[in-house]
Amino acid sequence: DLMDTNGNVLLSGYTDYKIIDGSKWLIFKQGNHYGVVDPISKKVIIKNEFEQLDSFIRNLGIAKKASGYGVIDINDKTILPFDYEEIRVLAANGNHKYSSSPVIGMSDLIFDANITEQVKQRLAYEVQIEQAPYFFEVTKNGKTGICNWDGKTIIPLGKYQNSKLHYYN
Repeated sequence: DLMDTNGNVLLSGYTDYKIIDGSKWLIFKQGNHYGVVDPISKKVIIKNEFEQLDSFIRNLGIAKKASGYGVIDINDKTILPFDYEEIRVLAANGNHKYSSSPVIGMSDLIFDANITEQVKQRLAYEVQIEQAPYFFEVTKNGKTGICNWDGKTIIPLGKYQNSKLHYYN
């Protein structure tokens, strides 16, 4: 059961709760499948029809059905179809993302006199990367491609043997 701080039962009948960053909703498991629920209204937002449902990043989540991996949005709209062997989120610099990261504006940072200019530049770069668009690296039949955050193909499957995103500002 999921309880509030007063011991009141908010939800029951589900297991493996996981918070969705930036949302009031939770990923839950019922039986062998995952979905999304609003713990306050107790309304199921996304039915538990997924064998796997990863953390949502910028309101999109990688999910798995029997047919393969796909991507859904927080409202259960399919962004990428469920026919991939693997899908990974890429930041603009080509690094894989596994969860949401907070964006820290440079004005939010209080700099110590001991922080070097090189460290300041690195922090500024990290903020830019975090604010830049993300992409999906998709794999099907052993071939890899890149899709944008809307699911549009940027690099078709298998067009290149190797590809790596680079961010230039």
